[in-house]
Amino acid sequence: MEKLIVSLLDAERSIHMETHAGLAAVTLAAVSAEPETIGELEAAMGRYVGQPAIESMFGNARPGTASRPVDDGHLIIDLTACLVVADRTGPQIPRIGSVAGCDAHGIYDIWLPYRIPTEWQWFPDWDLWQETAQRLRHERAVRPPLDTRLVLYGKVCDYIARQWVLMAEMPDDPSDSIHDKWLLTSRDDLRGNSPRQVLLAKRAFIDGDIDDQACLWTILQQCPPGLPRQSHAFLYAGFDSTEIMLYHELVIYLLRECGNRTRESPGDAVEDTVRHLEQLQQEWLHTPREDLYDQSPAALIARQRARLPLEVPSSARDEHDDCPLCQMMFDSDSPCLWQPENFQLEARFSTSFYETYEQWHLNRACPEPDGDPENEVIGLGLEPAVSQPESLRPDTIWNCCYTNMDRIDTAPANEAVPLLVFSIGGNLGELFLDLKQADNAPALSPLQQAFSSLREAIRGSDVWAVKSIVNQFGDHLQSVADRHEPLAAKCADMGSKLDLLAERFCELLGETPTSQP
Repeated sequence: MEKLIVSLLDAERSIHMETHAGLAAVTLAAVSAEPETIGELEAAMGRYVGQPAIESMFGNARPGTASRPVDDGHLIIDLTACLVVADRTGPQIPRIGSVAGCDAHGIYDIWLPYRIPTEWQWFPDWDLWQETAQRLRHERAVRPPLDTRLVLYGKVCDYIARQWVLMAEMPDDPSDSIHDKWLLTSRDDLRGNSPRQVLLAKRAFIDGDIDDQACLWTILQQCPPGLPRQSHAFLYAGFDSTEIMLYHELVIYLLRECGNRTRESPGDAVEDTVRHLEQLQQEWLHTPREDLYDQSPAALIARQRARLPLEVPSSARDEHDDCPLCQMMFDSDSPCLWQPENFQLEARFSTSFYETYEQWHLNRACPEPDGDPENEVIGLGLEPAVSQPESLRPDTIWNCCYTNMDRIDTAPANEAVPLLVFSIGGNLGELFLDLKQADNAPALSPLQQAFSSLREAIRGSDVWAVKSIVNQFGDHLQSVADRHEPLAAKCADMGSKLDLLAERFCELLGETPTSQP
């Protein structure tokens, strides 16, 4: 296998070692954890390879940066400068992609996702790299990391209390206005950024990295190592979607409590109100909640800062017995993961995930405001979303899920079968909601059992069991359609997908749909 030299540098030391190309590529992929030290990079490699492979590589490390070898390739990773130096003989990987799994001896045919942060630069010129690294190190040194949570969590209570005093005489509840003003106002202690800009600055990258860890968990069948709490990337972490949503929920809670206190005790000193809000903030952050699977918001935030996906505990399985897709995940070898939603927060630009007001406005169909958009968002309410012409909306009988049937029709059978099972599970979940609203919960049980039996028969490669269950499943759907005429179209669509599933499953196993035992 091809060998090359890898040199690693941080602010305190530099080392180099010889390794094979697979481990060199994994070393580069580990930059996705945003390490600042060689030790942090070594720990991040545990995302992709086992400890024996890491020890085999670092066990032969020598001090200093290697001089350029004559025959072998040379990869340099400067963690302080956020710089990769690689000539054409080094690993050539895109900024977002997959690397081959490997061990100490070679690579194997599994592909593991990664993403390189946008701050990192590639440099191909061996002769000039040190000058470039020195410049980049200086640029980072004059702009040290900023712990933005000291502002967003540490100063929000004071801001809310003082703004309530200023707006207490307003005829309407000023909560939304205070919330918007807090989020949209630039601050010197955030280096000229607004809290909203800070919240969204790294959301896409961190969400993507957490998604990559979920994929790694599924592929490697073990939870990847999270970022150590003392690591630079954890201490100065950006905000992911989960923390952003919890943060907005916290601010809304503090605004409500501040309003209650101001109305009940209008003569209280602002300092007393601030201390009261700070106490409520800590209680809110550290109190376990049923809707968070008996975890506290602080625990969820810490897990996401460590870049670890949120897992549904096995003890909560019964809570999701009416969700077919949840049951599929519980029954599989993969972790059952979950993610909070942001639907209500999208009602206002300030709490939405849109980067610009124009993007939010386009997707919310709000009346065109006069003047500066960011000065007009204060107090905006929920507006109806833009409706799409019926002819342009696929699968219009379903409200929550859409199946690209063209994709399934053209896919090979080994891809079409799992896609159809997933599609049927999603449709069945929506049908369950419809039946609950129609006060016909007893109809759920035979459908649940049929879907469970169908998945079991597919796992067992039992063609005749699949055909039999599809027929029974269709009978149950017809019974629902007979009793609830508004659901007839959904039942018919599911029936056609079940028939297609049986057909593609037979194709997968080399059987014919019409053959007899």
